[in-house]
Parts: sequence; C-alpha cells; structure tokens
Amino acid sequence: MQLKLPSIAAGKYIAVTDLETTGLDAGYHDIIEVGLCLLAPRTLKTVAELSLKVKPKHPGRIDRYASKINGYNSEDWRGAIGLGSALEKYAELTRGAVFAAHNAKFDWGFIQDGFSTTGVEHGLQERYLCTMWLAWNKFAPHGLERRSLKEVCQFLRLPPEPKIHRAINGARLAAEVLRRVAVGAVTVKLPLK
Repeated sequence: MQLKLPSIAAGKYIAVTDLETTGLDAGYHDIIEVGLCLLAPRTLKTVAELSLKVKPKHPGRIDRYASKINGYNSEDWRGAIGLGSALEKYAELTRGAVFAAHNAKFDWGFIQDGFSTTGVEHGLQERYLCTMWLAWNKFAPHGLERRSLKEVCQFLRLPPEPKIHRAINGARLAAEVLRRVAVGAVTVKLPLK
C-alpha cells in the first residue's frame, strides 16, 4: 500500500506527540504530561511509545479549564519527574525525527519553550506535521466539519479520547489520524435514521 505524506517526512521517523499542559500559554503555563508514538518511516508503524507525567514548575498557575480536561491533581502527579528529565527521555527517542501533533503549533510552542528553558538539545527536524490541517485538507471535501481531534476521530469512526485526557491517548489517536491521511482512507458520515 502506497502511503502519501508531505515531503518533509520522507524517509524519517515521525514523533507524534501530545502534551497536556496547565494552560494555553507556552512560557507561562507548564507541560505536565508528554505522550509520544514514534512511527517508522514508510510503514507508519509504532516502534516506540513514551508516556511521562511531568512535575509542574508553577502548580498555582494551572487553569481551571485545563485541569478539568487533563485531570491534574497533586496526588496523581506525586511520582512525576522534572521537565528536563522528561525532555531528555523524549529527545533520546526522537533525534532526527519529524515532530507531528494535532494542532502542532500549540504542542510545538510548548515543547520548543521546554527545550529552551531546560537547555536540553532536541535534534528534531525544524519543520513539523500538523494532523489537524492534514486531516482538514484531506477530509473536509468529504464532509469533515470541524478540526478538533474529537471531531476528526468521530468522522473517521475512531474511538474517542477519554473524558480525562492523557497525553499518550492523544498521541495514539493523532498517529492513527496520520495513518488514515497517508492511506487516504475516507469514512463518510451517514445520516442517522
């Protein structure tokens, strides 16, 4: 089966990433969870996964809406590691890979800020893939009406992300969206009777 992706991904591993954060502003809010599905070139099979809870540097800055989505509470994050350690583990797996995420500009902004503030060298390619826009371009002509991961998954008949988001679940779903975009699989919504 021929897979079709933008040329920046040709022959490279793809680091499909999802982050949970304490809010929307990189540089002010913190990464509190890192999820990664590393996909092999050409096959897009998952060759490695990473799921890490990260200790927030500024827990008092957590946005109420963000904590409702990601379920952050100090008890569940008791064993979390520091951001520098988390990004070192992430960088070990992703050196030379192309970064990808659903709404990649958001996750890329946070991860770039994290690498900058911790001094960890990432080695990722400087361009990224956005599954939100790839899915929109591929499936909007076939009836996709919204770009959120929830809506794209519903359109593609993928199981929804749990109500309390975990970064690894988001990464796995974004990886599957990328696979569907690459093979051109289209599932048209049928009206319910």
